[in-house]
Amino acid sequence: MINPKGEIILPKLPRGLLVRPALVWKVKPGPVKDMTVSYLTKGISWDANYVMELTDQGFQLAGWVKIENHSGAAYEDAQIKVIAGEVNRIEDNWRIEEDDMNLYTNTEKASPEFTEKSFADYHLYKLERLATLKNNQTKQINFLQVEKANLKRYYECTKWSEDVKILIEFENSQENRLGLPLPKGKVKVYQKGSEDSSLEFIGEDSISHTSKNEKVNLQLGTAFDIKCTHIEKNSYRQGRYEYKEHKYIIRNHKEEEALIRISHYIHEPNWEIIESSYQYTKASSSEVVFWFHADPDSFEEVTFTYRVDRGLHVKVEKE
Repeated sequence: MINPKGEIILPKLPRGLLVRPALVWKVKPGPVKDMTVSYLTKGISWDANYVMELTDQGFQLAGWVKIENHSGAAYEDAQIKVIAGEVNRIEDNWRIEEDDMNLYTNTEKASPEFTEKSFADYHLYKLERLATLKNNQTKQINFLQVEKANLKRYYECTKWSEDVKILIEFENSQENRLGLPLPKGKVKVYQKGSEDSSLEFIGEDSISHTSKNEKVNLQLGTAFDIKCTHIEKNSYRQGRYEYKEHKYIIRNHKEEEALIRISHYIHEPNWEIIESSYQYTKASSSEVVFWFHADPDSFEEVTFTYRVDRGLHVKVEKE
């Protein structure tokens, strides 16, 4: 019947009607046996987040696994494993409605609780204890804690802009107190202030899945007190060769020395540097790199000349 408020009242639920998502199996009669069931579900996701603190000795790094459960079910005393890598799945055209979800956040702060091992073409992280995932819950669990690791901080200049990028680089190796495959995720970087020693946020970047013994590079932003100007001084041709002269002007207004990296791209097929005011390395067929230290409150110039072979090259292959 329908009451005056418009509510539908039924005497009882029909037999076999399930009011919550459920899995039902029909099993033939027989002796009692344990059964293992494997299935896929949606609505459970995870990602990694990192917090880095720069110190006088290097840096400290903490890594957290964040697990979100919007599957519609709770998992009591579950064994949690997460896989780092790009596992391919074909997506169906359905999604879980999350408009009215109340998110409960539980952050577990402790020493690293995950163990890592290679699995197929991925890396598997296993939580070394049972944990409960409630429906609509976000849980963070520490999987990495590193102190006194070393890094290189430098500033990168290009010909495209006067702004200078702030970058840090470190080795993901055991010698550097790391050496663990790092899942992709966002890295927030902090540094203590000089006056009250409070942590100040100085930038963030994302890392991709990084194997052990690989380098990690983070771009924190652009420097306020370091500027770079690029000038193409001259371009002329003599015979089959075209010559180009370039200058970079670095202005370091900081009160401390700065490690500078100039990355200059040459989009020509046949080139070579014939003169340079600083040592350089040929990073690739189209990139030349200069490294040097800029003194505090200084003005530095880097000049170089390269030539391009514009001659006609004919390759004859014998049959």
